[in-house]
Amino acid sequence: MNALYFCSPILREDKVIKPNGLKQTDLKTLLRPNLHQLSDSQQTQFDAEPKVAQIRHYLQQHAPKNNWNVVRTEILTQFENLLEIPLRPILIRSWDQHQNIRQISLSKSRYCSENNVLPLATHTLCSQQQPNLVMQLERGKNVSLPLNIVLEISLSNVILKLNQGKVERIVSGICQGSGHIKYGDTLLAHREFMGFRLTDRT
Repeated sequence: MNALYFCSPILREDKVIKPNGLKQTDLKTLLRPNLHQLSDSQQTQFDAEPKVAQIRHYLQQHAPKNNWNVVRTEILTQFENLLEIPLRPILIRSWDQHQNIRQISLSKSRYCSENNVLPLATHTLCSQQQPNLVMQLERGKNVSLPLNIVLEISLSNVILKLNQGKVERIVSGICQGSGHIKYGDTLLAHREFMGFRLTDRT
């Protein structure tokens, strides 16, 4: 069966992903970024991004003693913190907002409908998140740095519990996939994550 692709709406320390730990899983855990290890070419490209160059120029004019490498590291640290976006709402929102969730249901029986249990075929969700880091250069002058996070999530053996047609609980499932993190045209990280179980704690 061909994978189905949905696109969810844009939303605004490494840990092991434990079984039944879906509610504690966020994108920082999933993608394990280490943005402080950018290559020289990545740093050069990042520094040339228009808004980053604007910040650097401002600091050179108003705070010349600041070390740009330290400032860049702080920006990247704050980017990592922006990744603390829970995975569960991304999945739930993606399923809930697409009426064609029934198209990937493995069961059309009245039994499943009456008991609000919906097993799904293997499918793929594509999701884009775009949180913003806002830096204040001076009073009334802010610079917004939007981080672009794109996920491609492959899901199998998913069983959902519905309530009035909305996803209430993820009963089971296996999740794996990949994601990349970009600022502007600069690829900051690309990560693949191995399969782990999706199970809400009861």
